Amino acid sequence: MMGREAEADSALERSLALPESLGHAPSIAFSLAFTQYTFMYKRDWRRVRATASRLIQLSEREGFQMWIPLAQTFLGLCDAVEGELEKGLASAIDGFEGYAATGTGLTLTQLAPSIAELLISAGRLAEAVQRLDSAIESGVRRREAAYLSELYRVRGLAHQSLGARKQAGADFTMTCDLARSQGAATLLRRAEESLRAISADTERALRRSDA
Repeated sequence: MMGREAEADSALERSLALPESLGHAPSIAFSLAFTQYTFMYKRDWRRVRATASRLIQLSEREGFQMWIPLAQTFLGLCDAVEGELEKGLASAIDGFEGYAATGTGLTLTQLAPSIAELLISAGRLAEAVQRLDSAIESGVRRREAAYLSELYRVRGLAHQSLGARKQAGADFTMTCDLARSQGAATLLRRAEESLRAISADTERALRRSDA
């Protein structure tokens, strides 16, 4: 998130090499589970799929029931991003609900933006806003802010698609403020791109109304 991708890749390699050297399956599964998130942050869906597939194989062999729905969520995201939108989205949501049903709250807010982006692509705008509202409330209440700026950014995209430009602008501004305060260079770039897009959209709308 700070833009230090080479260091991130090196850290991921170390996080998996140690439990593999010990042959400790629970730690291998844990490392694979959170490696998925990092590849999702980078939007490297090829590596997300490879990691999630390996996690499912390991979890089914070892009986790690908690990690199976999480990996299914990521595989669903991959399917949706790679062209099977409705099927992948349904699978991702099913996996997400299954993972939440384990009683965990941690990192659910980090899955919500990708699911919501797909809901926007599917035209399910109100559902995207509802899910993001819930995730933002949870993130703020639980002080889980690692991906909070993305929640606001994607909600801004949903509001923009709904024609609620003022709400979208407020979301994008909050996104920029959060990412900047956290030193999250990658997320700040995304936020600024979205803010420029809505500004251009607003200018076009004003020109059309003047004409």
